[in-house]
Amino acid sequence: MIYTDKLRNIHRWITGKWFVIMIFCFQLLSLKTVHAQTMSVNTDLLMDVLQTPSLGLEFVTGNSTTVGVNAMMNNKPWGKDIKLFMVQPELRYYFSRRAMHHHFVGFCVPIGTYRIEGEEKVYDGYGVGVGITFGYVMSLASHWTLDFHAGVQNFFYKQKEYYQGDPYDERYIRDGQHTTNARGTYFLPTRIGVSIGYLF
Repeated sequence: MIYTDKLRNIHRWITGKWFVIMIFCFQLLSLKTVHAQTMSVNTDLLMDVLQTPSLGLEFVTGNSTTVGVNAMMNNKPWGKDIKLFMVQPELRYYFSRRAMHHHFVGFCVPIGTYRIEGEEKVYDGYGVGVGITFGYVMSLASHWTLDFHAGVQNFFYKQKEYYQGDPYDERYIRDGQHTTNARGTYFLPTRIGVSIGYLF
């Protein structure tokens, strides 16, 4: 019931953000021409080492531009009480005038849910961010690339925040549904890592 309520809240909140819908529409439109363009499948090596497996797709949409999406998730990495699922659409511009080659700047919209259980408090929420990324893509072989990237984002969140042992779900109910009791923004890093990719 709790996670059903969370999914309903996520749907209401995200669908109210017009810029998120526009990013996904742009993503879908670009997929229509993938048969005539270059595609890269990649995984972030740093996230994999941190026990947060990731998988990404990137499609060439012009001489200097690509559009992609990266997903990552974890469940108790290194024995910590953390659960995370994140999807990040991204539009990139390559300064070399050749897509997936050398320096780039990107615009991204991370969307995700999380649950973090500390020694005293629990943070159970979801959110969406708006960010910018920078990086460099180098060729390793005819089909292999190495992607160095880092960025920053402003992350807007809603969450349940309570002390361990508190009967949260009994206190915060509105119209028969569990509600969040905290919201705000964080200025956070986004996608700091190194990805290895395969070009098709």
